[in-house]
Amino acid sequence: MKERLRLRSVLAVTTMLAALILPGAARAQGAEKLVKLNFDGTTLVEVVKAMSAHTGKNFVVEQGLRERRLTVISARPVTKDEAYRAFLSALEIEGCEAVEQGAFVRIQRKNSVPETSYRRPVENPIPDDAIRQLDDTHWAISGKKMELLGRDVSALMMHARIVPYMKDGKAAGFKLYAVRPGSLYARLGLKNGDVVVRVNEQEIGSPEKALELYQKLKDAKTFTVDILRRDEPRKHFYVIE
Repeated sequence: MKERLRLRSVLAVTTMLAALILPGAARAQGAEKLVKLNFDGTTLVEVVKAMSAHTGKNFVVEQGLRERRLTVISARPVTKDEAYRAFLSALEIEGCEAVEQGAFVRIQRKNSVPETSYRRPVENPIPDDAIRQLDDTHWAISGKKMELLGRDVSALMMHARIVPYMKDGKAAGFKLYAVRPGSLYARLGLKNGDVVVRVNEQEIGSPEKALELYQKLKDAKTFTVDILRRDEPRKHFYVIE
């Protein structure tokens, strides 16, 4: 009985850490590749083509916006994440915005909200009794329920998009985008734009550190996650039941 409870605890932590750490670690392997931006009054459609090539994102552009012109120039090479943020800023200056729609990013006029622009809930949401929120910063996790969820970790990793977070030109964690309602990330109290910087007080900025931490914490029954939310530090506490 004790061995089975221990196994559930291991599987629960493994599932959660796999979903939190491994996607970002895998993407961070290529985070060092830099690009240089030189768009001087370039049409929006041409900039979008370049952004798609740089970031691997799929775009949909409103027909009436194709000929809008953007200026985005970088004096030095920048990361893909920095390039995309600069692109979003240029869109905002022109009164436009980028809205996540499943596998695509829709470029539209600001305040134009089509019916399908909301984030779709996951097809198989995390059961209510799998993760219980105790207060604003504490959660209790059912090892038994997470054992079942852990059979399809690859599906859990699709519950949000995780990219390397860069600070002063160095990897400093992983940032979450498009966190879907009912997903593991949402049930763990994580939100769109949150940056995971430490797990159990250990930094996870590089893929090597993330994977090393993943191996170390498989047997943990409690752990903490430090995040940045709108640049404000925040700590979450989790216990495996």
